Amino acid sequence: LFAVLKFLQKTWRDIRFGLQFPSPPFHWIYGNMHLTEGYLGEKYLSTTRDMVEKHPRAHAFWVASFIPAVMLTHPAPIKQLLKASTIKSKMDYDSMRPWLGNS
Repeated sequence: LFAVLKFLQKTWRDIRFGLQFPSPPFHWIYGNMHLTEGYLGEKYLSTTRDMVEKHPRAHAFWVASFIPAVMLTHPAPIKQLLKASTIKSKMDYDSMRPWLGNS
C-alpha cells in the first residue's frame, strides 16, 4: 500500500510539473503520441519544430497522459536551472558535462 501511495504521489507531482509548461493538446491516455503517429521519427521532429517556434524557451511533450517530457530549448532557462541551489544528480550532469563544462 505504501509503494502504491508513493507512486501516485510521484505521478501527481510529475503531472503538476508538466502542466506548468505549454504543450499541444494531449489525449488522456496516450498524451501527444497521436501527433507523431506513435513513432519518434520525422513526424516527431516536425511537431517539435512547431512547438519550438510557438514556445521558444520551453515546452512539454506528453509521452502518456502522466509522463511529461519537458524540453528546454533556450539557453536562459537552462542557465537558471544549472545555477539553482538544488542538488544536481551526478548521473544526469555527467552526460551533459562535455557541453556545459564543470560549473
